[in-house]
Amino acid sequence: PETYITDIIGTLGGNNWYTSNVKIYLDATDGLYGSGVDATYFRIDYGEDMEYNDEQGIKLPYHATGDPNTPWGEWDVWYWSVDKAGNVEDPQGPVHIKIDKAPPHCEIWDPPDRASVQGDFWVQATATDVGSGIDYVKFDTGPPYEAPVKVYNPSPPPDNNYKWLCTRHFQKQWKHIIAQAYDYAGHMYEYNIYVYFANPKNNMNLDGSQSSSSSSSSSSSSSSSSSSSSSSQSTSQFWGMGFLGR
Repeated sequence: PETYITDIIGTLGGNNWYTSNVKIYLDATDGLYGSGVDATYFRIDYGEDMEYNDEQGIKLPYHATGDPNTPWGEWDVWYWSVDKAGNVEDPQGPVHIKIDKAPPHCEIWDPPDRASVQGDFWVQATATDVGSGIDYVKFDTGPPYEAPVKVYNPSPPPDNNYKWLCTRHFQKQWKHIIAQAYDYAGHMYEYNIYVYFANPKNNMNLDGSQSSSSSSSSSSSSSSSSSSSSSSQSTSQFWGMGFLGR
């Protein structure tokens, strides 16, 4: 006989990870002149052989021992059939199923919540995921949240921190700093802190350069000073000429 998969039912997330329970449905044929399919079997990983029931399908996650509700795991499924003449099909597969139904976790530990910051500073966060694993951590300040920065690789052990150098010099105001951890299945977990940006209000842009209004003002002041200097010089010349004329 020949056995094949007719359907895999589940919510597919990122990187071929399912984010829900999964059911696999099989069917089998024994050809036009065969004796007919007697039974279909399946095996999960290196477990025992089990007879397939079309009403139930093959349910995952599956745990021969332990908590059947564990929300993550990976399984290989083999399947085959036997016909009424006793012919046994070679096992087909495996079909590899990956399930991760749980979000990751992250936490910003530096700077601490309600801290005061000034100039450039490091934002450091821990991120963990017991299922598909951490893909990246995204940092931003806001609101508004308009310039997210993705960090894909943590610092080397034993730190394993996701670090972002914040070079945003907001002036005398409170802002949120957020860290969003994404796992490979596409789940996201967000953590945020509230910090005070203590940079002085000195007509500087966020990148530290002089603002255009400040430059214009400086230019106008310089121009005015130059004009005043010219006027004084002309007046001095005028009086000098007058004196010589006498």
